[in-house]
Amino acid sequence: MDAVESYRNALNRIGERLRIVRERQGLNMTIALEIRDRYRVAIDPSYMSRMERGKAEIPLRTLVAFARYYRVPLASLVDDGPAGELAGLEYISADPALGQLLALFARRLGPERARRKLETLLIELLDLAGEKPPSVRKPKAERKKTAARKKPAKAAKPGQSGKGASRRPNA
Repeated sequence: MDAVESYRNALNRIGERLRIVRERQGLNMTIALEIRDRYRVAIDPSYMSRMERGKAEIPLRTLVAFARYYRVPLASLVDDGPAGELAGLEYISADPALGQLLALFARRLGPERARRKLETLLIELLDLAGEKPPSVRKPKAERKKTAARKKPAKAAKPGQSGKGASRRPNA
């Protein structure tokens, strides 16, 4: 495969991902006008259609605008690997109603709160099915909050008071 063909294939894959995300969220091509106004990028429904079909180049600024508008990581639009999460997008796009429900859920609760609630629900469903859920690593900020709650306050020994108390026993 030569460089030109490789480039065209990449445009096709990115365009397909853009279409999958848009359809998953139950949106039509007219969102191009809102994206244009909100993010100040040169786009209209016709140009967006050509991008989704891999027939037009997609400037990085426009790709970033799509990622922000759709509230997805930029990597999910351009990466073939696991970081791109394309497998998840393909799975959800197979059932547009499910994709629309998840998008509505994220918009109403906010992405982080929706993620936590969905994670809890999925773990409970796995438990009901008799499956052991995988170990889910919480985001760093969440781990810090949990660790802070778990640390018990040190009790003062008899005869000591507050933080400034000496650790030596009274003589």
